Amino acid sequence: MGSSGSGTLSDYSKSTGSSKPEQASGGDPCKKAFSDALEEVDRCEYFTQHHSVPAVGTPVTVRLGKRLEVLSPGMEIIGYLPTARNYLAACIASGISYAGVVANSRLRPVSYVSVDILPI
Repeated sequence: MGSSGSGTLSDYSKSTGSSKPEQASGGDPCKKAFSDALEEVDRCEYFTQHHSVPAVGTPVTVRLGKRLEVLSPGMEIIGYLPTARNYLAACIASGISYAGVVANSRLRPVSYVSVDILPI
């Protein structure tokens, strides 16, 4: 399972070289809620420990590790946010936290988890 970003430098800002998107599109992207499918679910700690995916409605948080990690209430990595969300690293570094819930999950035919996330 690879990245769901475009795999090109277009996932990053052209003007600054950072991964924070331009604000000209309507406000501070750090303060916007979003939904996304997680990557590498079947390789992450939650799946390997439980041989399952979290139920819909499970609370989650986002942490900046080597990648943007989505964590269960037990602080197990459920999956990673796509590279298109790398701008959140700068937001987290500036003190913004993110939390949400599992919006959709399934075990078969392929393990899948999507989340709804809000800045807190």
